[in-house]
Amino acid sequence: DLEGVSMRDTLMRDITREKYVAHMLHEYYERRHNLLALPVILTAFLCGFFSFLSTGDNGFSRWFIGWSPVLVGWMAATAAVMQGLQYALGYNYRSECFANAARAYALIETQLDRVQRTIALESGGLHTGAESLLGISAFADTGRASFENARHALELIEEEILDLRKTIRYLPPSDIVAELY
Repeated sequence: DLEGVSMRDTLMRDITREKYVAHMLHEYYERRHNLLALPVILTAFLCGFFSFLSTGDNGFSRWFIGWSPVLVGWMAATAAVMQGLQYALGYNYRSECFANAARAYALIETQLDRVQRTIALESGGLHTGAESLLGISAFADTGRASFENARHALELIEEEILDLRKTIRYLPPSDIVAELY
């Protein structure tokens, strides 16, 4: 009967760890994306600003007349290269992928918690901490059907985890994962 407890506890630990890793990777890729996004926005703004200054009939246009086309062209090219790099690296997409995974793991964690509460209530009370081993071992008191239902629910949760892992299109950087484990 303690096999179900061990399976549940191991599964909960793994789900919690995977949720944490997915959340940390979401933040990692979001920071990387923002490191490129802000310079792109600033460069595009300055390009437009200098272009505007060089086209008007004002005191600034005479000062910019000689080198403004070169400056505006260089800034536009820089913004285009940074934007292309931002798209090619796909940090935004990776960030969203891991954010979705963290949310899915949180839902699975809630499902597993619900299974634990249901088992505890069927065994005569809600037990937590060290008492949970004694409370959950009361599977024998609730009958074999309750144990089989809990085992089936745990297997369904494991299948959900496998399906979730199939949807994650990006492998995390090994140095980041090593840091988190």
